[in-house]
Amino acid sequence: MSKINVSIVISLIFVIILEVFAQDIAYFLNHHIVAIWPIHYLTVITIIAVVLYVGTLIVILIQHLKRRITNNKLIAYLYILGITGLFTTFWSLFVLAMWWG
Repeated sequence: MSKINVSIVISLIFVIILEVFAQDIAYFLNHHIVAIWPIHYLTVITIIAVVLYVGTLIVILIQHLKRRITNNKLIAYLYILGITGLFTTFWSLFVLAMWWG
């Protein structure tokens, strides 16, 4: 695999982990970093995760335009990004909405 493929896959894995475990990360940061309300940490984590998803999509499209990613890989990346991105982002936003009340 080329470096760009590895970085895209690592980015996707990192964002999925960040969104799925955002609540636990917020509690951890609350107990170990600064004791502010965990909801603020959760909000920042959710925003960062969504920005990373959009950034990964932009990187994929730029690399496709530069012809470093073939059409088959582009379709695979977009399917993976779409499926995981939609489910984990909706989950993360649902958790955030429940915390905010």
